[in-house]
Amino acid sequence: MEEQVKGAHAVAALCKSYAEKLGRSGDVFTKIAEQSLKIAEKRGYTDNFLEYHKDVSELQAYLDRRLLKEHGSISKIYDGWCYDFYIGLKNKSRNN
Repeated sequence: MEEQVKGAHAVAALCKSYAEKLGRSGDVFTKIAEQSLKIAEKRGYTDNFLEYHKDVSELQAYLDRRLLKEHGSISKIYDGWCYDFYIGLKNKSRNN
């Protein structure tokens, strides 16, 4: 569960940064990142916050490199991959 929370936090932060670079609103991804952090805090994953932040930042940097290599542009990542991430979370929350 810890890796899923860190992953959601990293993806949300990355998609928020892409939205900002594209001049779009990243508010929905800000909310996802905030929720991920709240879950991490509640479960004690942030007891060593520096370690938690390092892990999330490293995952975010890895995803950024891999996605840019795979998709070729921030716009394609945002419009496809980030959108799919958001829809997946939205559908999962409806089913729970």
